[in-house]
Amino acid sequence: PWSMPFRDFLSESKLMNTRQGFGILPSWPCDMLALRIPIDHILVDEKLAASHLEITDDIGSDHYGVYAELMLR
Repeated sequence: PWSMPFRDFLSESKLMNTRQGFGILPSWPCDMLALRIPIDHILVDEKLAASHLEITDDIGSDHYGVYAELMLR
């Protein structure tokens, strides 16, 4: 979320990151707690908003899953 290419993408696409308001929620890598970063995202347009967002338990990947409950605005 801190890279300029990602910020440019959000700006140009008019999409919003559902993570806003829910904290950093790092999702990768699973096996290095101190080095985890929020690399996985759920993006929505202006018609949707996240009412709940969380990182899931281990799903058998090197990434944790990202779970969102979405609502119409």
